[in-house]
Amino acid sequence: MSLNIEVESLKLAVADPDMQSLINNFGLPMQRQRQPGFAALINILISQQISLQAADAIWQKLNTMGAISPENIICLGHQGLRGVGLSQSKSNWSVQLSEKFLNEEFIPTLLDEMDDAAASRYIMQLNGFGEWSSAIYLMFCLERTNIWPAGDIALQEAVRHLKKLSIRPNTKEMQEIGILWTPHRSTAAHLLWHYYAKAIRVPKSPINIGFQ
Repeated sequence: MSLNIEVESLKLAVADPDMQSLINNFGLPMQRQRQPGFAALINILISQQISLQAADAIWQKLNTMGAISPENIICLGHQGLRGVGLSQSKSNWSVQLSEKFLNEEFIPTLLDEMDDAAASRYIMQLNGFGEWSSAIYLMFCLERTNIWPAGDIALQEAVRHLKKLSIRPNTKEMQEIGILWTPHRSTAAHLLWHYYAKAIRVPKSPINIGFQ
């Protein structure tokens, strides 16, 4: 089943009055789907722990160097990747990812046959890809319906406001809160990112929102 924010939002509204209020006040986010594959994984690497503006600037510079392909990334090498703004770690991970694609050590189409947990583990075998990165790929590229990036700071802050909590919930607490929205946690995350962007986010905040 592919993600359908409009349909699943109706189910969330029935399950949780706070979600109903959020939807009434802020509407639905635009559903964004990214083409799965190598370029999306590179984009996710770039987006880690930096602002949307910084990630977009690096992505645009990288695109001026040619198609985002394993061959071109290896051709650019560490120096070329550093030149467009990637950190040393991200440059290393990008080259390693390229090598895994070329050597067929990572085959993204295999994810289609895996459940969410297995797919997440398969992605996290890649250097530089943790729980957040695997969740973002599964949500935005494969449109899995019950993915919940519990460690995402913007989501944590949105949940704090929505549920009127005194402090931001940690990852474990977010996992527990997310049970309420199962099996529609991907849509819940989209709604909460939308809420964060509309009502909570401080201008020029470095906190990224999902995978823009």
